[in-house]
Amino acid sequence: MLTDTVAIWAGDVSGNGQVTAYDASLILQFVAGIITTFPSNGAVTGDDAAGLSKSTSTGSILWGEPQTNAEVVTFPVKLADAVGVTSMQFTLKVDQSAASIEGISANLPEDWTMLYKVSNGELTVAMAGVTPLASGDVGVVSFKMKSREARLNIRGEGFVNENTSSALAVAEVAMIPTEFALQQNYPNPFNPSTTIKYQIPQDHQVNLVIYNLQGQKIRTLVAEQQKAGFYSVQWDGRNDVGQNVATGMYLYRVQAGSFVASHKMLLIK
Repeated sequence: MLTDTVAIWAGDVSGNGQVTAYDASLILQFVAGIITTFPSNGAVTGDDAAGLSKSTSTGSILWGEPQTNAEVVTFPVKLADAVGVTSMQFTLKVDQSAASIEGISANLPEDWTMLYKVSNGELTVAMAGVTPLASGDVGVVSFKMKSREARLNIRGEGFVNENTSSALAVAEVAMIPTEFALQQNYPNPFNPSTTIKYQIPQDHQVNLVIYNLQGQKIRTLVAEQQKAGFYSVQWDGRNDVGQNVATGMYLYRVQAGSFVASHKMLLIK
């Protein structure tokens, strides 16, 4: 961020006291001959200036639906209700323990430019151009997930031209499998605990229950509605009332919709 008074004065062609992507857009329009002055109130003049003033522009920045590919998640950034939008700025923050920001690719007109910076789990993006943007996708942010079970909450804020900034709705990003599966627990045999992993490609009520070989229920590990994704659950060798169970073979069974699967595991003490 600029702190030098002279630099801010020189760069702030819109006159709002800050240097933003909208100032870059006004300079581009001036160089192209679309506008002829930089009034301090942010209104622009020139033969083709209609609809380019920040005071008459509208638009909002929205998150799109994430897509997964291996450990990479792509997350569209959209512009809605666009009128006279010649610049956009937004920040996007993530939990660095869950994912890292890889970058952003733009979907912009040829006379637009975009710059971005990634630092400490925060992506800062500035876009500016001459041709007003239409509503639709403007870019795609890429994340690399730290694990398949990670769930990432994305938050941020942004504004178009120099209209009032607003917080962007929190969105959840997770890797989504293409099929149901229940993995063999690990370690197996185990003592004192083991990990059970499973995956569901759609939202479902999930029940994960441990039985002994006589078919008696020993422990309910999961009994809830879950979102599509990869899951990891630990069993500590205790029953539903907190007692340690005996050495022996046990069966764990997962049910999600019509999907049912089970595996055996051996507890050794």
